[in-house]
Amino acid sequence: MWGGAIRDFPFVLPGRGTPMFSWFAHPPLLSLIYSWLSLFRLDVLVPYVSAIFFMFLLMLVFTAIRRRTNLTTATVCTLLLGSTPIAVTTASLGFTAPLRMFFFTAVGVLMADTTDEFPPITVGIFAGAAMATHTIGLLTVPAVLGYLLLRYRWKGWELAIRFIVTALVVGGFWYGWNLVKLGALDATPLFQSTFPELTRKAIAFQFSQRGMNTFAG
Repeated sequence: MWGGAIRDFPFVLPGRGTPMFSWFAHPPLLSLIYSWLSLFRLDVLVPYVSAIFFMFLLMLVFTAIRRRTNLTTATVCTLLLGSTPIAVTTASLGFTAPLRMFFFTAVGVLMADTTDEFPPITVGIFAGAAMATHTIGLLTVPAVLGYLLLRYRWKGWELAIRFIVTALVVGGFWYGWNLVKLGALDATPLFQSTFPELTRKAIAFQFSQRGMNTFAG
């Protein structure tokens, strides 16, 4: 199922190197993780990838809060996040949400740590991973650039360049490939214009899966 080459992603139409028709309009990191697990005969982990990243997120939140406050506060905050219905639902159903929440949080934690010099490569890796998971990951770039401007003023230009280059190397390939293949950064409008009814039903189904039927339209 996951044998399609990256050049055929997103699988908008069947018959272009793969018989698969898929709703995968997001960048391919989650699908690539599925493929890599299958290649290494670890298919059994595929249904749990989102849940595993959700556990990573909880550990990151606990560690970050524990460093700044105390054990009680860190435990309570982590339990609140870990018991949030929509977060648990998206983690159990294999959505990309836990991955991008983890990468977003990692970027935020690194920016919040002002005791050391800003690590542009590390932040760029997490920002690039967010970009490779979901198009909303693009928001990490202006967020980090704004942070660098506030913290270092114009003296942080070298850090900004190193950050941008790293983020683009890790997650920019998808957007460059989209521009070449589809003429746009995001594949979602192609789905919407080509399959409007399928798009509406798919979005409604995703909302219902997340327990958000009121917004399913």
